[in-house]
This record gives sequence, structure tokens and C-alpha cells, in this order.
Amino acid sequence: NKKFQEINSERDGLSKFKKLGALAKDFDYVAEVYGRIIVSENYLHPKLQTICPSSVGGVASGNKYICQGIIFKFVQDTFLGHIWVYGGESRDDEKAMKAACNERKGLMSYYHACVKGLHYPLMSLIHYRGFCLVAMSTLPINPSTTIRYGSPNGGKNVYCDKKIAELMKLAGKELNLAGHSVGTPDVKLYSPGDIEGHLGSDNRFYVVDFGRVMPPEAPSHPTHRSVFYNLLRPNLVKNYPLPLSSDAFIPFARIDPHYNELCQGVKDATKHLYEHVIKDFIFWLEEHPDVDLQQMIIQLHGDGINIRHLGRVRQGLGNENLKRLVLTEIVSRVIKNLIRRKLRETMQEKKISTEEIYLRAVFDFLE
Repeated sequence: NKKFQEINSERDGLSKFKKLGALAKDFDYVAEVYGRIIVSENYLHPKLQTICPSSVGGVASGNKYICQGIIFKFVQDTFLGHIWVYGGESRDDEKAMKAACNERKGLMSYYHACVKGLHYPLMSLIHYRGFCLVAMSTLPINPSTTIRYGSPNGGKNVYCDKKIAELMKLAGKELNLAGHSVGTPDVKLYSPGDIEGHLGSDNRFYVVDFGRVMPPEAPSHPTHRSVFYNLLRPNLVKNYPLPLSSDAFIPFARIDPHYNELCQGVKDATKHLYEHVIKDFIFWLEEHPDVDLQQMIIQLHGDGINIRHLGRVRQGLGNENLKRLVLTEIVSRVIKNLIRRKLRETMQEKKISTEEIYLRAVFDFLE
């Protein structure tokens, strides 16, 4: 972390970006090595694991591990005593993995906002044998004593130190996030309520927990758990004419006197996505019939459209070749998720770390 922060403080230029690239590559390599060990030994009793679980806070998270200056979060759905965080009535680890991807997107959104005075960890996602880990550089913070902004417990306690709140407001405006009350009407945040800002022992303000930075896509029902994982893309939010609330449809934000208006804003943005942004993308595709798969995905994301809406895109296309192109991407992603599920089931059933058994599971599935 120290090296990352020191490089980030340098003036932008080729030298800085080379250093960042080399550091990121080293971080990814180390995280991958130890992440695979954690996944491979997941079925063992904690006392028998090479890297033992660590007691670190967090509401919506699985087991956490600390090794070589990296904290690993094993991505799994979490039971809150009466409901699963992502699955609702039943556990859904695939939805938890979607939330992990949102955490990386949220971090990158804040990083690219370039607000001086806010600092962030290195982060990497590791997918192995159907499981997912979030790897993050450890920071000089203490979850219980250094928090200055946001909530560490789902909105029960909310912090809003004036200095970091001003910085988070600048970042929120850059991302086009609406300010709203969290916890009490007097506390106004320009971020999700469950993000955390800490004053580190090095006197830097660190931001963590980026899983819900972007506002949710309007759910089919106000209490649907999709608001925790089906989020709008950063480009759509940034280009929307009005600021949107990260905590629309989130229970602890109901304290805001304008809560219904904030939810309506997200409903309108979702409608705009369906009726205008997706239709404009379909028109672009029809104008570029020779586009390849990679170009299509880049344009899709650039326009602020989520992959989950490829079905809507295909439905609106008239060109049969483009329909096949879109269907290819849809099918490949479905197969990827089915293979990951099969790998998780194989580990839970066999409880063996040998590689061959997982390769055989994939071969059998594809046959």
C-alpha cells in the first residue's frame, strides 16, 4: 500500500504509469498465487488451512483472509439471520459474485474521479474453480477506530467527518451521485451509505467498500434484493442529466424526506436506459453490421448498457448476422456460469484439491 500511495502522489507521466503497471502486475500475481491456495483449501477445517480466516468486519461478505499484505474476501452470499443478502429467501453465490464485480467498478469510478485527498487500495478479482475472491491491499486503518465517513453496519451507525465529507461530495458530484440523508436527516452523503472512509495511521483518508457506488437499476418490486447487485453502469449515471442516488430503494435511506423522489429518479433513469440508450445502441449496431464481438462489447459498455440487457438488444435487431453475434455472447456467458457452478458443486461434493478432478468435471459438462 505504501508504495502504491507514493507512486500515485507523483505527477502524471509515462514514468508514473509504468511504475503503476509494474506494481499492479506484481500485485495480481501474488494475489492469484495465494488466492488459489485459499480456494483449494476451502473445504478444510479452518485450523488445517495454510492461510487461516481472519476476523475482519463487514455485513455482506464471506470469510476473509490476510496474507502477504493482502486481504482476501471469499465471495459468498451471507445470511443475516432472517434473509440472505443477495438471494433473499435462498442463498445465491452467483449474485454475490456480481456484487464483487460491482465493487471493482465502484473503486475504479472513484479512482478516475481524481479527487485529491482521497486514497484507495489496490484491488483484484480472482476466479478459480468456480469461486471468486476479492483481493485488496491492506491499509493502515482499524475498522472500529479509524472510520470517519459512511456506515460499517448497514446504516445503524453513520459517520460524516466534515473534511472527508467534502472530498466525498466532490467525488460524488463527479460521478453524478445525488446527496441524500442516511441514518438521520442531519447526515447527508454523496455516496452509498455503507461505503466507508477512514483516517489512516499515515494521516491519509482511505475509502473502502465500493460494492454499491452506482445506483441500482429500478427493481421489479421495491423490496427485491436485486438493488444490491443489479446496478446501473457508471457511464449511464455520469451522462444522465440529473444526479442519482446510490441508496435508492435501500431501507436505511428512507429517513430522507425526498426518498420517494430519489427512487423515482432511478426509475426514470432505468426507463431512459430501456427506451433510449438501448434503442440508440441497436441503431448503432445496424449501422455497423461488420462489427466484431469485442468491438460490440466495448461500445455496449461505453454507452452504459449492462451485459444482462443483451436479450433486449437482440430482440430489437433485424439483421440476422448481428442477432447471431449477440446470441453467441449470451450463450458463452451462460456456459461460463454453468461451468463455474459445476466446479463449485464438484468441490463441495468431492472435497479434493487435485486439479484433475475439476478438469474432468469440465470435460464431462462439455460432452
